[in-house]
Amino acid sequence: MGTRSDSLGLSSVEAARRLEVAPPPLTRHRSSDAVLLARQFRSPILVLLVAAALLSQFLGESTDAAIISAIVVASGLLGFVQERGAERAVDSLLASVRVRCRVWRDGGAIEGPWSSVVSGDVVELRAGDVVSGAGERSEEHTSELQSRGL
Repeated sequence: MGTRSDSLGLSSVEAARRLEVAPPPLTRHRSSDAVLLARQFRSPILVLLVAAALLSQFLGESTDAAIISAIVVASGLLGFVQERGAERAVDSLLASVRVRCRVWRDGGAIEGPWSSVVSGDVVELRAGDVVSGAGERSEEHTSELQSRGL
């Protein structure tokens, strides 16, 4: 798939096709609660504590094993609650921020959300605009966005 476009920009049809093939790289994918909870127990210190609990149980120290197990469960649940809250806060912040840009499509400039910009788009920049990606400066003093992993 070529990423070059002329100074009139991509057609709307081509931009839609490219967006379908390669969605925006900064799209957030939320983890399910089950995955988020399971991820809490991958910590090396928690694995070490689980091993200590199993060893305590094997040696007949049931009280110690129960206390260590309670610490592991409490730590995992607290981490889960904190991380879920942080994800929700980030989602809320991202929903309140609407980043827009001017892109040349079908021979004219249109304004739209940054998430609709695809590789090969001709993006119109103005003084003070922030560019979050790699681009090429064209002869008309506009930039062409080149999709690259950061």
